[in-house]
Amino acid sequence: MVHDTFQHAIAGGGPIFPDYTALVHISGISDPASPLDENLDARRILVDERDRCDTCGQVFAFLEAGYGGAFSFECTDPLVRESPRLAAEIARSFEFIDSYAARM
Repeated sequence: MVHDTFQHAIAGGGPIFPDYTALVHISGISDPASPLDENLDARRILVDERDRCDTCGQVFAFLEAGYGGAFSFECTDPLVRESPRLAAEIARSFEFIDSYAARM
């Protein structure tokens, strides 16, 4: 099974199934003006401090539950894919996600 942090957020959250999950897709939605629903699917970006999907909370819930599978960014916004600084932006997103644990 694949867990998708964006889809989980728009579904209203609920239980996670780490024992049955092989891959967790992570992405963020930072646009504060639009409702958090499927209309934002094309605007999924790297995770940062403005994320509205509680992506970090979901990631660490999986880790705390013993999940040992893979995490993969699933960013659909063309601005992410076309960024000339993509490697640095990915690194910054990983740093932000890692820093979440320190704030817990």
